[in-house]
Amino acid sequence: MTAHKEMPPHVNEGASQLVDSRPGPYSLVRSAHPVNSIIILTPDQLTALVSDAVQLALTHVHPVAPSEILDTIGACELLSISRATLHRLRKEGLPFKYVGESPRFLRSALIEWVNSHSCPSSLPSRLVGADRGRI
Repeated sequence: MTAHKEMPPHVNEGASQLVDSRPGPYSLVRSAHPVNSIIILTPDQLTALVSDAVQLALTHVHPVAPSEILDTIGACELLSISRATLHRLRKEGLPFKYVGESPRFLRSALIEWVNSHSCPSSLPSRLVGADRGRI
């Protein structure tokens, strides 16, 4: 491990230092006041720490497959309807979210919505009772 550099005297004036004994690839020098804490890391240790933090954060993310997200054209093609009909169905409660200024649709949410509502004659009957695996 690299040697610790001496800190200028004014950095630690009046603060009693504590060395953290937690296991890990880094050393933590804490003063009695958390604001004055200093963590000394090598570039490799910083890379490993950031990598671990990113991996931990990503374990809580449930990514959606790109084909699951549809734009207006994709939703119209899935439902075999015009853009005007899609716009009307959005006003009637068809689920969507805006990404920027563009509406986006989840394929599974569209199919679920069609199945849970009385199917307008403009929607294909092939969607009624369909599940994600068959469309």
